[in-house]
Amino acid sequence: MLAVFAAGCTVISGPDGGELDASVPVDTIDAGELGDGGVSDVRSIDARSTGGFGQGPCPVDGGSFSGDAYHVTFDAGLLEYARCQVAPRAVRSGSKLLSSDEQAAIRTSLRALVVDASGCGVDKPMMVLEVSTATTTVHYKDSFYACGHEAGVTYVDHIDGVFSLLSQLAE
Repeated sequence: MLAVFAAGCTVISGPDGGELDASVPVDTIDAGELGDGGVSDVRSIDARSTGGFGQGPCPVDGGSFSGDAYHVTFDAGLLEYARCQVAPRAVRSGSKLLSSDEQAAIRTSLRALVVDASGCGVDKPMMVLEVSTATTTVHYKDSFYACGHEAGVTYVDHIDGVFSLLSQLAE
């Protein structure tokens, strides 16, 4: 189930992740992080996008929430989401059963991730993905903010494609 609002924030816990060669696509090296089956063995995804220039918070039960949160469970074929709408300023949440083609598209978007820890910017939403198999969870963040070099995080390019697809599927 999507963990939506605790103390006004979306809660997604972060496990340890490993250092990877920045020139190799994630799917070619995921035996080291995601296991032998790689992206094909992914059981769930937690995705959160917060902040960015001009994004204000939405009021929620005495607190606030900004950005978007998605949870995909492949076994159930389920997408759950919570999104802070701009107008009217409110959280829209819901769920959707995913077709096999939609699930395949999500896996394809994960295969497009490329490890890169060279970015350093501001004013873009912080995008975080937690990708889980039966045996591990890997924590990915947008390479745009790689200058922080947070321990236990793998920074990737093309994370926007995953979020764009999840946003389209949630409409």
